[in-house]
Amino acid sequence: ATRFEGRLESDEAMPLLALLGLGRFVAADARQARLGVSASGALGGDFQFDGKLEAGGINVGGKGIISTAFDRPSFIKLDQFSGSFGGGAVQGRLSLGLGETLAIDGAIDAETLDAQAMIALASGAPLQRRTGGQGEGWSTDPFAWGASGLTGRVEFKVRRAALASALTAQSFQGVAQFRGSEVVIEDIAGELGKGRLEGRLAVASLPDGVSARVRFSLTDADAGAVFASAGPSPITEIGRAHV
Repeated sequence: ATRFEGRLESDEAMPLLALLGLGRFVAADARQARLGVSASGALGGDFQFDGKLEAGGINVGGKGIISTAFDRPSFIKLDQFSGSFGGGAVQGRLSLGLGETLAIDGAIDAETLDAQAMIALASGAPLQRRTGGQGEGWSTDPFAWGASGLTGRVEFKVRRAALASALTAQSFQGVAQFRGSEVVIEDIAGELGKGRLEGRLAVASLPDGVSARVRFSLTDADAGAVFASAGPSPITEIGRAHV
């Protein structure tokens, strides 16, 4: 058996995140970043590995298998990972097939989710950290399709999802379907203002840019609870609303 141990460090998080393909989806800061990996196995076979990434708002560790068999496409499989992402707890499983087409499959359970980050992942629009301590916002860089050629699905469940500055959904869940030139986030469901939130988001890469199709519905919601952080609302109840 062959054993390997390695460690990558950078003075700032962005160079390491960019190396891992995460640079467009995570707003990095100036803190030092590090990635540690240990693996053992047979060349031309499977390697069992453990790893940990600390970079920006990511502090996640996991273990799984790296397959390098000669008779089938290589793949990386995280049987389990856990830690924190953006200040909230996260755990789950994830696998990535490294054939002619990148194939992804997984399930993620998180404490919190920033909907801007999810839309950025679908559209390829990166987040950047604003100056003056104002948090994260949209980058001024042109849109670049970040998931082109990727196929597969990732299920997600989130306890609290920030949809906008004054809108937070509870028990938010859905499935991200990657279909080459299109990403569809479907079966979206959750609770918003004591009502039922459902929806679907599809983002596709076109020759002249990016297109998006959005459908959301909110049923039997309390308007006061929906807009609680935005101050009093003249609307007291939402029977059904569609977007």
